[in-house]
Amino acid sequence: MSLFASSFYYKLLILLSLLRPLIQAAVRLAMRLNCPTGRFTILYVGDDSEMPEVSCPELPGWEWTKLSQKGDITEVILQTAHATEADLIVMATEGRNGFLDALRGSHSEQVLQQCACPLLAIPASGWVSSVL
Repeated sequence: MSLFASSFYYKLLILLSLLRPLIQAAVRLAMRLNCPTGRFTILYVGDDSEMPEVSCPELPGWEWTKLSQKGDITEVILQTAHATEADLIVMATEGRNGFLDALRGSHSEQVLQQCACPLLAIPASGWVSSVL
């Protein structure tokens, strides 16, 4: 059975970053895949007081949840994906930054290696997020 068959309630986890088009990309994805109902969970890894304001577009049949948690970025993402039973994780990727990323991989690579659901990694630089 397809991940996005029409009779399920879908759960998408969106990582809040400086790349605001992630939210729009996730909404467009849900519409293009004809997903009638579900929940978007927006996760900010950091202090709750530093979480940026987010405008959540209305999509009939879908609800929005916002979470903020402190901790190791990869661990928080994986724990939240598990806790929310995410069907898809949507996050920005900037590629590798420095020597440690070259050794252990970027956050996106680390999440991809350990998550139990698909990961949609959208490049932070480029036009992809605007057309997804």
